[in-house]
Formats: sequence, C-alpha cells, structure tokens
Amino acid sequence: MPLVKTHAFVIRTIRYSDSSKILTLFTNELGKISVIHKGSRKNTKSGNSGSFSYYEAMIYFKDNREIQLLSQIHSLRVFKNIVSDIERLRAAYIVQELLNKSMPSNSPNKELFESVFGFFQCIDSVVKNAEFELLKFLVHFAETHGIIPEANSVRFETFFARSGFTLYKSDLDFLNSIRDEIESEEDVIRKDINLNKLCRIYEQLLLDNSVVSGYHRTRSVFDQF
Repeated sequence: MPLVKTHAFVIRTIRYSDSSKILTLFTNELGKISVIHKGSRKNTKSGNSGSFSYYEAMIYFKDNREIQLLSQIHSLRVFKNIVSDIERLRAAYIVQELLNKSMPSNSPNKELFESVFGFFQCIDSVVKNAEFELLKFLVHFAETHGIIPEANSVRFETFFARSGFTLYKSDLDFLNSIRDEIESEEDVIRKDINLNKLCRIYEQLLLDNSVVSGYHRTRSVFDQF
C-alpha cells in the first residue's frame, strides 16, 4: 500500500467516532478523496485538520478503496483573515461546497488546485470585494470543466429552480453579454454589474452539473445574515 505525500485542502469534515473524523480532501496529487483521520478528536498531536488552511498530508492510498487512511497532516499556511469577515467566509464556504459537490473522486486537476490556492490567498489578503474574486474563480472553474452558459440552448423560460432561486433565460442573455468583459473590479463598477446575481448564476450552473445532487446549503445559510 503506497504512502502518498500531497498538498491538500479540507473541504468537508464528518464526525466518525468519539476519537476520529472522516475528511474530504481536495489534493493536488489524488484529486478529491475521503480519508479517515484516526484519533484526531482526542489527540491534538495528531495534526490540525480544520478548514481554511493549506496542508501537507501523508495518505496510505489503495485503489478501489472508498475511504483512505490518513497517516499525517500538518498545516503549511493558515488563512486566518478569512474568518474575520463574513463576505470572505461566505465566499470560502461556497468554493468548498462546489469542490465537494462538483468534483468526481480520484480525478487530479492540478490547474484547478492551483486556482483554489490562489483564490484563498487572494481573499485572505486585503481585498475590497471578496465576491468579485469569487466570481473570477467561478468563471474559471466553469470554463475548465467545459461549462459555459449559452442562451440559445435554453428551451424553457425558467430552470435551475433550487433553494428558492430561479434562473431565467434573460439572466443567461445578460451573463453571455458581459462574461468576456469582466477584467477588473473597476469594470464591475463602471458597467453597473450585479456581482451577486452573476455569482449565483455560475453557482447554479456548476451545481446543475454536479456529481452530487442537492441544493446549495452555503447560500441558504448565509442568506439569513
């Protein structure tokens, strides 16, 4: 059973027992995988595996096994500024949820991994608008997966009616008319672009093509604030 060393982000955590957790990791070497982190809930020396950090992990990997065994994990960088601002926090959770629902297991995508790292670096730094950085990430995420909205492919006036959000054909027309024109935050202001609307459109497009069905839990939680 090979021991694989990889960089990783934790995108989901589930309590497995009184002492262990099951983590969903997005890694540069193995793609999205689930691992069991034994003893992590009782032994602080086993390594911190919270959200919004960049990790180095050692994983005992076996083909055709659904849950791998995590040997070691330690943080290389903590994005501590994300939790200090609700807009940054929302953007970070949205990206985590999309990675968990949209990425198939065991399919490495190093280009996307670098984009995720760049996104977290950016919103952890001093940025004026976390939602603008989220939009840029979503556009790149969609295009690397061949998901580009085309209004002429829509047969019905409304679709993607999930979690109380309905996407109209007119929204796709609007999106296609400006998608290639967004180069800077100043463009957004000058063109009077509705960032929230664009982000929601891309989120719904990505979720509609997800490997995991369901609604967008992050938006439903943060929309209450």
